Amino acid sequence: MLLAADGAACITDFGVARSAGSTGMTGSGVIIGTPEYLSPEQARADTLDGRSDLYALGLILHEMLTGTLPFRGGTPAEMLAQRIVRDPPPVDSVRPDVPAFAVQLCARLLELRIARRFQTADDVVRAIDQRRVPGLRPPQRRGLVIAAV
Repeated sequence: MLLAADGAACITDFGVARSAGSTGMTGSGVIIGTPEYLSPEQARADTLDGRSDLYALGLILHEMLTGTLPFRGGTPAEMLAQRIVRDPPPVDSVRPDVPAFAVQLCARLLELRIARRFQTADDVVRAIDQRRVPGLRPPQRRGLVIAAV
């Protein structure tokens, strides 16, 4: 949403996820939410926490950087199945001009294994402030890589 007063952009939550409880499912087993923005753990009906929201943030960032969602095509069930079994393609496979830090940030947000994802929103903010994704080697430019054997 854009605020009328100063034009600031805000991400909002209208409570759809909360209305379904800790698994994101209704009592009848129906998943609530937009399939394009569900995390792998939501697709599996696992217990949810803030890391699921961070995955959704990664999906939005991927879409902002590339103009497309990482998992697309097919039915909603097929899109969900894709995100359960594999990490999405890196942003720079679609847009090679995206800075390496943004590619790494997006990849960490979209990590399939929840334990390897950012654990809190504060961790994401800290990474952005430091322009460094913890646990990853500094970004290298594409080209010739010489390694000792």
